[in-house]
Amino acid sequence: MPLKITYRGKYLGVALFYLGIMGIIQTIFIVFGQYLLNVGSVYILVLVPIGVIIALTYSTQILYESNLQVQVKRSRRSGSRSKDTTEFLEKDIWQPIVISSVIFVIIFLIGYGMASELESMYSFIIAEIVGGIGVLILVSILEKQFLSKLK
Repeated sequence: MPLKITYRGKYLGVALFYLGIMGIIQTIFIVFGQYLLNVGSVYILVLVPIGVIIALTYSTQILYESNLQVQVKRSRRSGSRSKDTTEFLEKDIWQPIVISSVIFVIIFLIGYGMASELESMYSFIIAEIVGGIGVLILVSILEKQFLSKLK
């Protein structure tokens, strides 16, 4: 289960779009940490979610590119141009966002539930980091399943 570390930068516009969307999603968790958990440190509320934003952006980009590879390979095998690449860019760009976000929320809540006996600041840090790492691991597994459809 290797995790992709290099990024080719082929779809830089899509990556920037994902970066913005994941930033918006993380602001919800920043507000959650600030007002509901009373995490007082501004550094924790800003620096930890920045790392998680990068992890979530990377995971959505991995899902997007692997799904795009599957679609292109299927269109080549069938010999028809039923699904054009630009059509895929416009249509299925939201699927990786939903998958990554749902996985992150579930893992965040599980991590927060396990660390809830600690101080609120530490439980927020643990939940964010566990959520980011968990998303990367699960997306790497999903990518392997997407690419196994090619064979």
